[in-house]
Amino acid sequence: MCYSALLHGYCKEGKIEDALRACREMVARGIDMDLVCYGILIDGTLKQHDTRRLLVLLKEMDDQGLSPDNVIYTSMIDANSKVGNLREAFGLWDIMIGEGCIPNVVTYTALINGLCKAGFIDKAELLCKEMLVSNLLPNQITYGCFIDRLAEEGNMDKAVELHNAIVKGVLANTVTYNILIRGFCKLGRLEEAMELLVGMADNGFLPDCITYSTIIYEHCRRGSLHEAIRLWDSMLNKGIMPDTLAYNFLIHGCCVAGELNKAFELRDDMFRRGVKPSKVTHDILARGNHLKNSYENVDQ
Repeated sequence: MCYSALLHGYCKEGKIEDALRACREMVARGIDMDLVCYGILIDGTLKQHDTRRLLVLLKEMDDQGLSPDNVIYTSMIDANSKVGNLREAFGLWDIMIGEGCIPNVVTYTALINGLCKAGFIDKAELLCKEMLVSNLLPNQITYGCFIDRLAEEGNMDKAVELHNAIVKGVLANTVTYNILIRGFCKLGRLEEAMELLVGMADNGFLPDCITYSTIIYEHCRRGSLHEAIRLWDSMLNKGIMPDTLAYNFLIHGCCVAGELNKAFELRDDMFRRGVKPSKVTHDILARGNHLKNSYENVDQ
C-alpha cells in the first residue's frame, strides 16, 4: 500500500523515472509488482504519451502472467479516445471484452467522449443506449460529453433540452452549466448565458471562476467593460477566487478600452491575492502600454 501511494505521487507529478526506480527498489526487497502498481505506472505513462514504455510495461506484465484488468483497459481506452485514436480505442474495447473484463460507466464514457469529440454523436448515442441495456446509468461526465458536442456544433436548443433533463434527474453540475454558458457566449447569445448564470443558483448550483470568466470575456469582447467589471465584483463578493486566465481576460478588456491604470491595478491585485501573472499577462500590459504611448505621441 505504501509503495502504490508513492508510485501514484510520482506519476501524478510526471516523474515516471522516479516511479520506476521505486518499483525496482520494491522488487529488490522481495515485494512483487501487482496489477495496482502496473495500473498506476501505465496510467502515468499514457499521460506522457510514451508508447514505447507502455509496451515495455505490458510485456513485463505478460511475462509475470498478469493480464490487464478493467482499470488498465479503461486507462488505455480513455487515452486513445482523448487523442482521437478511436480505431485503437475500440480495438482495446474488443480485446477487453474478449478477455472477460466487463466495461463500467467510466469505460463507456471514455469511448462516448471520443466519439462526441470526433463528431460521431449518433454512434455515441447508440453506445449510451447500450449502457442502459447493461444496467449502467450514465453519469454527469457522460451527459457532459453530449452537451459539450452539441454546444460546439451550435445546437443550443438540443443542448439545453438535454441539460434540463439531467437537472430534473439531479445529474447536472457546475461543469454542465459552464459548457452551456460557453456555447451561448460563442454564439454571441450573451443574454441567454446570463440567464443560465442566474438560473444556477435557483437550481442549487454554485458558479465558479470558469462560469464568471467565460461571461466576463464575452463582455470584454463586446467592449462592455463596465458590465465585465460589475460581474467581476460580483464574483469577488461571492468569495470566488479569480485565476490567471480570468485576470488576463479582464486586463485585456481594460487595455483595449484604454483603461490602462485599471489594467495595472488588476495586475497588482493578482500579486496581493497570490495569483502569479503569466507571460500572457505581461504581454497584454506591454501592448496596452505601447498603444497608450503611441496615442500620446500623436496628440503631441
